[in-house]
Amino acid sequence: MLADRSLPASDEVEEGDYLLRAPANPVYRGLKLKLFINLVVEGPLFRLFRGNIAKRLGVPQVLSKVDIPEAPMFVPEHWPLPVDVAGTVSVPASASPKERLEAAIEVIPNFLESSAAGRSPHRPGLREYHRAYTKGTCTPWDVASRIVKFLKSKPTYIFISWSGDDILRQAQESTQRYKEGRQLSVLDGVPFTIKDSIDAMPYETTGGTQHLHSWYSLGSRAATDWQHLCLVGF
Repeated sequence: MLADRSLPASDEVEEGDYLLRAPANPVYRGLKLKLFINLVVEGPLFRLFRGNIAKRLGVPQVLSKVDIPEAPMFVPEHWPLPVDVAGTVSVPASASPKERLEAAIEVIPNFLESSAAGRSPHRPGLREYHRAYTKGTCTPWDVASRIVKFLKSKPTYIFISWSGDDILRQAQESTQRYKEGRQLSVLDGVPFTIKDSIDAMPYETTGGTQHLHSWYSLGSRAATDWQHLCLVGF
């Protein structure tokens, strides 16, 4: 951005007293409010009235096209952190999604082998799915078929968008990989849902609201999160 002027750095400015003032806010209702918005706020006259409105609100000046020579606050002040904690595993930035997942599983002692103490049998987790798939007690196709049957049996508003054919296709491919012993990862074939603010091509993204529906992608993009999950068979 081209700046018309530049402000001095904060350490070069003498700090003054904070003046607490009661702002004289203009009050508009009904037709006056509509005219004010249409003619002033959204019209070419806003620049003429902006300074006067700001002063009435207690704002001494309005900054526009001004360079502020300050470091951005979102830059980490203590980065990178020293990795000296026992058991900490460092994963290189160039690692693939599968390599990152394997590194995460390795730092959990006996995660896939230990028993699921206290877990309800009606709420299986990653460990239970992986164990059942590898032992052959059930397949991703069996799980996906029950999910699709449930979704078709009664109207549900849990999911914005879903496709039974796509779910079964992915489950069939995952089942075949397990039969051939070439599953993509421990997440292969595990059912999951994704938040409606993440582009998951080919499903539409509405952002969870009809008001912003047209602002979001309609199944034309795939977010990085979604792509990585697909690469590990999730």
